Amino acid sequence: MTQQYYSIITNAGLVKQTAASSPGGSLIELTHIAVGDANGTSYNPNGTETSLAHELYRTTLTHVAIDGDNPNQLIVEGVISEEIGPFTIREVGIFDSEGQLFAIGKYPETLKSTSSIGSGKRLYIRMILGFANAPQVEIILFEDLNNDPNFNANVIVFLSEKLAKAENLSDVEDVEEARENLGLKIGTDIQAFAANLVALAGLVGAAKKVPYFTAPGQMGLSDLYASNSSKGASYIGSAPTFSYNSGNSINVNAGIFTFSDGSGQDVNSYSGTKTMSSWAAGTGNGSLDAGTVANNTWYYVYTIYNPTSGATDYLTSASPTSPTLPAGYTKYRRLPGFFKTNGSAAIIVFNLINRTWINKTATAGEQVLVSATSQAGATGTVSGAFPAVANVATVELEMGTTGAGFSSFTVWGNLQSVPSAASPSVSGLRASSVGTNNGFGVTGTGLIFNDNGVLFFQNLEIAGGVNPIRVSLMAVTDNSNV
Repeated sequence: MTQQYYSIITNAGLVKQTAASSPGGSLIELTHIAVGDANGTSYNPNGTETSLAHELYRTTLTHVAIDGDNPNQLIVEGVISEEIGPFTIREVGIFDSEGQLFAIGKYPETLKSTSSIGSGKRLYIRMILGFANAPQVEIILFEDLNNDPNFNANVIVFLSEKLAKAENLSDVEDVEEARENLGLKIGTDIQAFAANLVALAGLVGAAKKVPYFTAPGQMGLSDLYASNSSKGASYIGSAPTFSYNSGNSINVNAGIFTFSDGSGQDVNSYSGTKTMSSWAAGTGNGSLDAGTVANNTWYYVYTIYNPTSGATDYLTSASPTSPTLPAGYTKYRRLPGFFKTNGSAAIIVFNLINRTWINKTATAGEQVLVSATSQAGATGTVSGAFPAVANVATVELEMGTTGAGFSSFTVWGNLQSVPSAASPSVSGLRASSVGTNNGFGVTGTGLIFNDNGVLFFQNLEIAGGVNPIRVSLMAVTDNSNV
């Protein structure tokens, strides 16, 4: 039986459907529905039409969707509001965003009445369009309940075709494309799974803690400054330092240090002064580890730590390796450098630049290592001339009457090895001897700086009988591994 009423795709619509179905084609955007009275007489559309015979009203579509029972059918809907009319509808057309007639239908003669003729009504129009293959059109869901009487039903049908709530998105057709459309593409928009990041996220942070790997994909926290840790602190900040203050006291400055036994590190957090009296905790108090301060002695400075109480402090000792530690203080480290007392057990004024001690005393007698006044020659030793950890010394040799002339020179080598004899020859030493300086001749062996911190001098006299002769220590460098 031949259908009396029907809808067909126009020729222009078929061309657009073909183009949209081709690779790279764009979806067709259907936008409006129009109705007309066909000039009073119904006709049979054949697809060649480009407009309605007599259009009376056009409005936007409320719904465009694929038929859930037939993927090759398109359902198109529109609503004519109550106040539009009155007129009789015999033809219907669907237009795209470019204003072209995409589909046309022969419609059962229907009166669109209004209240002006005694009965007003809202008219809902639906067209079902058949395609040879899936329609390539934009889907429209008009969210206006007042203008779309089938809105709720359409929503339910539309969503049922796409996602099922109970599936929790597991029924998404293309998960990767869906992620990309949502801006959640893995590796681009969001971080791919990484066990190391999961381990890091699982840590609970705390003050003065740093994360570290315990195994692949596993992390833990370590103390930033802790006696039981060998992580973190040794690479952060600077070490404690010391310098001359005034009188018989030194300045100490806060810093981070690793323990001499390699078991960990801590931070000595206070800066202040320490004196050369017996050790007592705190700035301004004594620093000496044992006994009383000695004459003409090199002293070394330590930063110390009490693991039980967490206290830190500073200590001075005549020992470069084994200080006598206060009770409870079991961890320590010697700071680079040293200082010396004079013949009255007072600190010789000094500067400490990096690892080099520089004699800054205003009293010439505190610099003298050797003083010879006999033209016939002088022989002897000076113990403790250099600190036990030094390997480079700068000395000044003054010869002749006051102001007659002097020469500064540097002695280098391992100043700490023990000599083979009490009165060695130059050939048995690693340090230097002095021959002639600024035109003054030195007869005999001259000055010999021995490797164990002892200065030997033999037959020290000036050719021509000019007196006196004096050798003063000016600077010494700490080359130890601290």
